Amino acid sequence: LHRRQRHRWQRVTWRRVNVAWSIDGVEWPADRHGARLWLHPVQELCSRFRFQPLVRCGEDGAAIARHLQALFEAHGAPLFLKRDNGSALNDAAVNGVLAAHAVIPLNSPVHYPRYNGAVENGIGEARRLLRWLQYAPPRWQPEALAPYVRAAYQEMNYRPRRCLAGRCAAAVYHESRGHHFSGTERQAALV
Repeated sequence: LHRRQRHRWQRVTWRRVNVAWSIDGVEWPADRHGARLWLHPVQELCSRFRFQPLVRCGEDGAAIARHLQALFEAHGAPLFLKRDNGSALNDAAVNGVLAAHAVIPLNSPVHYPRYNGAVENGIGEARRLLRWLQYAPPRWQPEALAPYVRAAYQEMNYRPRRCLAGRCAAAVYHESRGHHFSGTERQAALV
């Protein structure tokens, strides 16, 4: 019954690398001082390549904007960025970075988590690899945890995936990422 129901759902399949990325946030339990560790993973949707996430205590729109800016400079900006309706992801600083790079934000419909399901699946995979983070230390130290998070994301990017015909996300992403959208192409997408 569930398989038949899932089959009836409409799906969007991204067929070109760097057309659409997705971002979300995931938090871990509070430490003794009430601080929560946050990861903000960003994923390319065609290849399922996962960029290194932002690791920090607390949600901060300005920090997310700086992280996206760095990713856009390193990898080129996508045409679309899927995100949920979280206030930090819709911060003015984030919107400013998206506008500066002519990236079209696609916000998730309210109460419809499947809309951003690819990044949600990646978060679940990261939670399994980083399950030891469920036990909050006396004080979160994001800079000390960053190498472990990077290693987990490297492992995810180099794991063969059935949905990619047995290839890994890193190979698909790096082989196909030659195209960058011009200003004219970005303006045409807005029409």
